[in-house]
Amino acid sequence: MRTLKAADLATGVFLILLGIMTLAAATQIQGQAGERLSPATMPILVGCMILAAGIGQIVVAWRYSGEGRLIAWPDPLGRRRVLIMIGIMIVYLALLEPLGFPLATLIYITAGTWFLGKYRWWVAPLCGILSALTVLFVFNDFLGLSFPLGPLDLLF
Repeated sequence: MRTLKAADLATGVFLILLGIMTLAAATQIQGQAGERLSPATMPILVGCMILAAGIGQIVVAWRYSGEGRLIAWPDPLGRRRVLIMIGIMIVYLALLEPLGFPLATLIYITAGTWFLGKYRWWVAPLCGILSALTVLFVFNDFLGLSFPLGPLDLLF
């Protein structure tokens, strides 16, 4: 029987493992002298948030005492959507180095929003542009973290 509680518990365990792996990988990142923040700062924060989300998911699922609600697993169309989003994410990861973080993020968010949403034509590019600008200015200027800028390296 596939219940929401079982799915929540499995998701929580997955998130905890992902958070631990993220934290382990982040501890391997070396910083350079003179940086305001270590390049490991964001990965460590993300790892902690993923770990906390997993623990929270397990606690909520464990404390649920109501009737076990059955869940419907994705039909073929749902599985196709998940596989396409995984493909878009793989393309994003492949584009990070040559295009840089901001431009790859622009493409990834635009493609994902366009594919998943039923919005007007301009919403997906707007989300992509806002995400790219957020990545560029918050992480690069505000936090002083270094990440690949790709062609934008000539401007900044």
